[in-house]
Amino acid sequence: MKILFLILLYLAKLLRAETVQTDNFKKAEKAFNEGKFSLAEIYYKKVLEKEPDNFKANYNLGKIYFYNSKYDDAIKFLSTAYDLKPSKEIKFLIGCSYIANNQIEKGISIYSNLLKEAPDYADAHLNLGIINLKYLLNKERTIYHWTEFLKLRPNDKQAPAIRKALEYLQDPNFVLNPSEKKTDVIKAGEEIQQDTEQTSTNQQFLPIIIKGKDIKLDSEEKYKLKNKKSITTE
Repeated sequence: MKILFLILLYLAKLLRAETVQTDNFKKAEKAFNEGKFSLAEIYYKKVLEKEPDNFKANYNLGKIYFYNSKYDDAIKFLSTAYDLKPSKEIKFLIGCSYIANNQIEKGISIYSNLLKEAPDYADAHLNLGIINLKYLLNKERTIYHWTEFLKLRPNDKQAPAIRKALEYLQDPNFVLNPSEKKTDVIKAGEEIQQDTEQTSTNQQFLPIIIKGKDIKLDSEEKYKLKNKKSITTE
C-alpha cells in the first residue's frame, strides 16, 4: 500500500511539472506574439530549464536577443535552434547576427553558404550587396548581388533605390573614393539600408539588415581590394 501511494505521489508531481511547463510555454508564446519580449524571455528561459532542446523556445529567444542587439546571445540560441531544425530563415538570421556583431567574415560566410543551398534567397543578396558597398568596398560584387536581388524581387519596395544606385555603379567611369564627399550612390545605398531597417521590426524579423552604427570595421586594414575602389563609411 505504501509503495502504491509513493507511485501515485510521483505521478502527481510529474503531471504537475508537465502542467507548469506547458503553462510557461503558452505564456511565453502569448507574450512573444503580443510583442512583450521581456516577459517572453522570462518564460522561454523557464521552458529551457526543463527542456533545453525545445526548438521554438530557442528560436524565439534568439530573435528576441537579436532585436535587443544582444548578438552573442542571439547567435547562441539561433545556432541551437538551427541544429534542432535547420532552415534557410534561421541561417539567414544567424548571418545577420554575426554581421551586426562586427564578425563580418563569419556573416559573409553564412550568407554565401546559404546562397549555395538556396540561390533564390533574395534577402541574402540584398544584404551582401550592402556589405560589399559600405564595408568591403567592392563595386563589382555589389552590382552582382543587387542585380540578382532585382531578378528575384523586381517589385520590392526597395527596388527603385537599388536601381538608382546601380545606375551609378554600372557606369565604367564611376569610381568609389573614400576621400571624397558622399556620392549619390552612397546616399542611395543608405536609403536602401534605412528602408530595410524600418521593415525589420515586424514579428518575423525578416528581412533583417545590418545597422551601420553597430559596425566598426577598418576596411583598408582588413581588406585589400583591386583598383583601390572604396567608399565613405562614415
